[in-house]
Amino acid sequence: MNTLALHHLKLSLRPYQEDALTRMAAAEERGIHRQLGVAATGLGKTIIFSALAEQRGGRTLILAHRDELVRQAADKIVQVWPEADVGIVKASDDEHDRTVVVASVQTLSRPNRLARLEGAAFDLVVVDEAHHATADSYQAILNALDYKLLLGVTATPDRGDGLGLDGVFDEITWNYDILWGITNGFLCNVRALRVRVEALDLTKVKMQRGDFAQGQAGQALEDAHAPEAIVAAWAKHASERRTIVFTPTVEVARLVAAEYRRTGVRAAFVYAGTPLEERRAMLRSFSAGDIQVIANCGVLTEGFDEPRADCIVVARPTKSRALFTQMIGRGTRKHPDKLDLLVLDVVGGSDMHSLVTVPSLFGVDPHEFPGLSDGSRDLTDVVADHQQRQVAIGRMKAEEADLFGRHRTKGIVWINMTDGAALRRYDRPLGYNAQYGYVELGRVVLVEREGGWLAGFQEPGTAGRKRVLIADVDLEMAQGVGEDHVRKVLGSRTNLIEAGAAWRKRPPTDRQLHAAKRWRLPGAASYATAGELSEALDAHIERKKARETNSPGGK
Repeated sequence: MNTLALHHLKLSLRPYQEDALTRMAAAEERGIHRQLGVAATGLGKTIIFSALAEQRGGRTLILAHRDELVRQAADKIVQVWPEADVGIVKASDDEHDRTVVVASVQTLSRPNRLARLEGAAFDLVVVDEAHHATADSYQAILNALDYKLLLGVTATPDRGDGLGLDGVFDEITWNYDILWGITNGFLCNVRALRVRVEALDLTKVKMQRGDFAQGQAGQALEDAHAPEAIVAAWAKHASERRTIVFTPTVEVARLVAAEYRRTGVRAAFVYAGTPLEERRAMLRSFSAGDIQVIANCGVLTEGFDEPRADCIVVARPTKSRALFTQMIGRGTRKHPDKLDLLVLDVVGGSDMHSLVTVPSLFGVDPHEFPGLSDGSRDLTDVVADHQQRQVAIGRMKAEEADLFGRHRTKGIVWINMTDGAALRRYDRPLGYNAQYGYVELGRVVLVEREGGWLAGFQEPGTAGRKRVLIADVDLEMAQGVGEDHVRKVLGSRTNLIEAGAAWRKRPPTDRQLHAAKRWRLPGAASYATAGELSEALDAHIERKKARETNSPGGK
């Protein structure tokens, strides 16, 4: 793919993102001018409201409450709408006269800053992370502005303090939750493991604003020697995974990180008091893999994206579905090197039934389906069985359950072709179409370049035409565009390249072993499952072909 030209192509929306735009237009026609949109982390809320801003073409104000979210929104708008005139209002930045203004709520709510926009007419106002919209700072801004349409976007429409959003928004116009994202293949699958801390007693922890008092919860974890239990369970079940730990107090975060380091694991902790530059440096190290585990108290639930994270340790007890969803959501984004997310639930083993756990979050009784608490089964399998049971007892129609089964996709397996190179590359051969005489279908590739990532499609054959799908974007965006193209080419025929396909868990077949011998795959007999052998063989064949093509005597 070295011949692929680098240039920015206009981003194509996914069908559900187009559907969201249609729903918003229909709601506005009905007179709904204060709308709320719900989409799980990783499903592209920013892309949806950026496309809406472009579609409307008028002045737009986007409100965000964290520095990271301001920058993310500005970058995404340019990706979706390259011609947009985007300005930032944050700290010393004061580009309030642009067509699209992305503003920090903390900055814009100051009287002197807000005075510059009072009376200004906006066609569209967007509130990012809209579950904060009832706060006084947001209300001061919204009450001072004149706008035609207000759109709030969030992954968690319920607030932890129990205050509703119906005083700010009139209607939830579109809703794509975390389970929808997983079952449709846009988020990675989830497995959960309940970690029992025998001495942990939360029954005496008092409530504060409807949730556990964090200080007392933290002390209960310390008294039960939870840091040691967390690290021991992690070493047994997740030692190769990049991990985020959520704790109720700074001290528990510090103790957890210290226990990891004591056992030789590269770990760090962050909290609100960590200097901003130091925090950013640690998060960069975590993203690069120099830090494997990062513990945190209250700072990584929003505005932090690291798609490579494939383990979440929940050591913060909560009754809040919103908070629990935010913690899980930090690990549900997809990455080519990642097959699923493992959640280690340290506090879910308590006898307190008001706790939110992975099974309760998805409406599953852990006693009926223990596989979602012991790590043996993934979420989509358990939910499929749960829905079939609902059909059997008459609570759900068979067509609804069948619809779930038809759409269930468990993620596409990518082949890492980096092989020691400084810049990374992933391939996804699309196989063959036997209906037309075993015709090769080509491949989708993700290629890292100095200016960012590129997703491309190569038509069949070594001389096949190469086409750029998108370029100069982050890996998550490139992967999403690449996987959308895989689905477009293969349609429903994705079983052979899905990470969770049933055949992958079976023993290697004689045909696979014969192919491994023919291609001289080292250690072929050591692979325990057909999926593991398939991935190793695919990678071996692709690398061998690449070496032959690039050699002096190659084609």
